[in-house]
Amino acid sequence: MGLEEARGHSPQRRTYLIRIKGGNPVTNASFGQLKESKLYVPHEYIFDDLDNPNYDDEEEEGCGEDYILFKPQIAKRILLDFRRESGGCKELLVHCFNGEGRSPAVGLGLNNLFDLGEDSELFSARYPKLNKLVYSIMLRTGYELRKELGLKTKTIKALETLL
Repeated sequence: MGLEEARGHSPQRRTYLIRIKGGNPVTNASFGQLKESKLYVPHEYIFDDLDNPNYDDEEEEGCGEDYILFKPQIAKRILLDFRRESGGCKELLVHCFNGEGRSPAVGLGLNNLFDLGEDSELFSARYPKLNKLVYSIMLRTGYELRKELGLKTKTIKALETLL
């Protein structure tokens, strides 16, 4: 979901909220607040919408100093936070600035790792600009944390065929 749509959202049920900002302080200043609600369980992460197929965990050159690359450490935080704090939530709302790359990638990753019930193929078709790098790091990190996250056996087997 993009920022404007998220600003207009009024949760009706307990909602696990993930806000994704980038490394640019000017853009982040325009994020502002969402409609206040006690139904939100809010979390915020900062990384940019870089989808570089030549990405290397150790190599950040050429990205510019304001960019924050999505790395397994960020995926780990997202996954462990979700596992620990999503209990009782009936909705998941993930938003970034445009709602096209980062937020769909994180949302689909959580859906597939925690069996949230969204049809993955329809979801992917709805978001053709989904950040594949973020999505793949989410899945890889989820697999590495499979015991800690309490992933289901069928999810682990599906991940093994993908990775």
